[in-house]
Amino acid sequence: MPTRPVPEGRRYDFPPLWLVPLVLIAGIFVIVFVSMTLGVLGFLAGLVAIYWLQRKADVYVRARDADADAD
Repeated sequence: MPTRPVPEGRRYDFPPLWLVPLVLIAGIFVIVFVSMTLGVLGFLAGLVAIYWLQRKADVYVRARDADADAD
């Protein structure tokens, strides 16, 4: 079965012109969404770490004060 030569205009398959800005906008949206999500998760992790450290410090100070009172 003979094949016809590919016309010059159809030789390279480029995406449709409307797809390029759509992909760029979607990529920017994904980057912003991920960075905001990580920022919120980092903030929450920081709050949990501060709360945990304050509790550990409180336990340490109470134990030290109890030790000092026992002497």
